[in-house]
Amino acid sequence: LAYVREILCSKIFPYFSYEVYKAYVLERMPGISYKELKSQYSKYSNIPDLFRHQTLGSQNVSQSYIMSPLRGMLALWLLMCAFAATLYFMQDMQRGTFVWFNDKTSLFFFLKICLIPLIDCALIMMLAILTGGIFISLFYEFSAIILLVISSLLFANIIRIITVKNHIFCAAIPVIILVTLVLCPIFLKVNSFRPVQFMLPIFYYLNSLYSLYYLGLFAAYTGVLLLMNALYYLIVSRR
Repeated sequence: LAYVREILCSKIFPYFSYEVYKAYVLERMPGISYKELKSQYSKYSNIPDLFRHQTLGSQNVSQSYIMSPLRGMLALWLLMCAFAATLYFMQDMQRGTFVWFNDKTSLFFFLKICLIPLIDCALIMMLAILTGGIFISLFYEFSAIILLVISSLLFANIIRIITVKNHIFCAAIPVIILVTLVLCPIFLKVNSFRPVQFMLPIFYYLNSLYSLYYLGLFAAYTGVLLLMNALYYLIVSRR
């Protein structure tokens, strides 16, 4: 316990810890050289990870605790890209960019146009996860990121349908991002406001990476979003 306490102290107060160690050793071994003194101190204090971060239910996931919010921030960035793609789609529709396309008012057309930039964003996100040292497993990573891309786009489209106008849609984006940042387990796990959390795609994404149960919930959530979008386009097409 004393050794652990000394290691913890050396990490929190590195300069103070070394000075205490040096004074202690020189008092008992006056003839020791400063080179040897430094070498022995480095030998026992040079521990790469003082804390190991592992999520409950994971299979020996060893990653830096400092790097753990990186995944949540990347997912938040992807959600913002989905909002941006939806906003550009709204503007292009208003300008008549897609006037020559017969299926321009269909859900398939919306997904086809907006998935083009979002697939690039997903590839960049996956590359960041790989280089950041937070990659878990091929199955969980690819399943979760595919569901995140689709659900983020469908979620953004529902917000577009609700808000209707561009300026209201733009005003809603920072509010949703702030709510996601606070309620989703990016930095801290919040156990309150469950109904709101269950409406956010990033909540499912961050939980689905370590649990097959949440991965199934994520797929069901994406299916519900798809159904809601499809019903809206069906109603609009019959007017």
